[in-house]
Amino acid sequence: MTPTWSWTCSSSANRTWPRARRFGTRSNPAGAEGYLAAHAITTIHYLAQKQLGSRRAKRVITSLLQVFEVAAVDGSVLVDALQHEAHDFEDAVSEAAARATGCEAIVTRDPKGFRTAGLPVLTPEAAAPLLAGR
Repeated sequence: MTPTWSWTCSSSANRTWPRARRFGTRSNPAGAEGYLAAHAITTIHYLAQKQLGSRRAKRVITSLLQVFEVAAVDGSVLVDALQHEAHDFEDAVSEAAARATGCEAIVTRDPKGFRTAGLPVLTPEAAAPLLAGR
């Protein structure tokens, strides 16, 4: 079975998205699949555009799309997220998208936001050895 991982991006993680991109590029071996929820792409673009400008933000998104698949966020994912007891709706949507995609774990710099997740929650540092096959 191919390992599948859902990566999260929070709008409050303003300075962590470049590190997440570098981590994903470095750590996803051929057999692993990494997903970003569709709404995370727009959040990352917004943050990148504020810091880097429009042209460079588009390059960031292009690079991310070469590394990660996109987990759909549709009506059923949103309904699932609304039924979850997460304090943050954005986190609930990320979790619901991960479940709908069949991800085995959530990788996030904000594990507290996923305390009630029905999936294992790992920091990027904890996920790195697993993804590298160590």
